[in-house]
Amino acid sequence: MEFNKNLKYAIKELRKNKDIKLFQKTVIANYIATFMYSDSTYFTDNFNEYILDCIKKHRVNGDKIENDIITIFNEDWRILSLNIVKKFEPTI
Repeated sequence: MEFNKNLKYAIKELRKNKDIKLFQKTVIANYIATFMYSDSTYFTDNFNEYILDCIKKHRVNGDKIENDIITIFNEDWRILSLNIVKKFEPTI
């Protein structure tokens, strides 16, 4: 998936530049580009909370961050899928 590929690149840049705010903006822009019409705020709310927690702790676990973000993304995808199913109206 494009989001995962771009996430790997953003993490590589984070390790190189050590700029968590730039990383945060990059990941959110990537998410928005992936789901242009999503009305869910689950990902952005939880991702921003995760980043704030990293900032408070003054620590980012480079080995764990990708899995944590993908977990948030997958849950958002699950919620989005459920919403699509709920709103689905068959045309018969």
